Amino acid sequence: MRRHVLPAVLAIAYAVAVVIAAWRAPDKGFQAFLGRRIVHVERGALHEGEVIERIDGAPVASTLDYAFRVLGRAPGETVRIGTHEHDETIVLAASEPPWWSFVATLLAAVLLGAGIVARRARPDDAHARRFFRAAFVYAIVFVGALSWTKLIVHPVLAVGFLLALFAGPGVALDLALGLGTGGRRAQRVLMALSAGLAVVCGVALVRAVTDRSSDGALAWVVAASRRRSRCCPCTRSSGCGPSCARIVPRPARRRRSCGGWCSGTRSARSRSSPQCRSRSRGSTGS
Repeated sequence: MRRHVLPAVLAIAYAVAVVIAAWRAPDKGFQAFLGRRIVHVERGALHEGEVIERIDGAPVASTLDYAFRVLGRAPGETVRIGTHEHDETIVLAASEPPWWSFVATLLAAVLLGAGIVARRARPDDAHARRFFRAAFVYAIVFVGALSWTKLIVHPVLAVGFLLALFAGPGVALDLALGLGTGGRRAQRVLMALSAGLAVVCGVALVRAVTDRSSDGALAWVVAASRRRSRCCPCTRSSGCGPSCARIVPRPARRRRSCGGWCSGTRSARSRSSPQCRSRSRGSTGS
């Protein structure tokens, strides 16, 4: 029982830590990402498309350099953001409660509770183990995905989210294939691909955090995460077929007689073909 509850407690503790980190982060009134380019403005005189070049008069070398110098401050402090066009002094406000992160935490608790119930009811069942594993991984993914912009200055939370993110496709496909038949080769390929992308992302992230002189390593992190996201359609399409194999019956095999050949398994156009009509006449005249 304890080995089932401990992972769930860890996942909920991670979700709570993410909510606290997102709530305590200062509200800048804008968002900037790769290349220090401002991509969204809620308040203030900054404009979308501008590139942050200075913070409090000091040059900014990279996106992580900007993030650690601004997001590490407390609400109420002032910071001077400089772009190529102008300088703007902003007051960091307190962030609003992260309601969607609260909702994701509650959903994660429900999902993990269902996983614990499944493991207790069927301790030796492979499907119950797969479901609990998927519940644990996606409980972390749900919460982290809604606050990922606030996690970059918290290495432990960011690494936990990235690990769950890259493990997600393989775990989801394992759960889907467990409800059907076949497809294990596709699962191994997807897991190997996810593992390779995770290694690339991890190495690049360490490089980006330790060396903030440029955005080269961070670009690799973004590229690996984007490639991982493209695995999701593959996961859904690969898992849907095997999952439905036990529900949707296979079409009946074609029979040699014209009735079985022409009905059900052939379209109306095929039934009206000369070959089909000749077979029909031959079978009825004998």
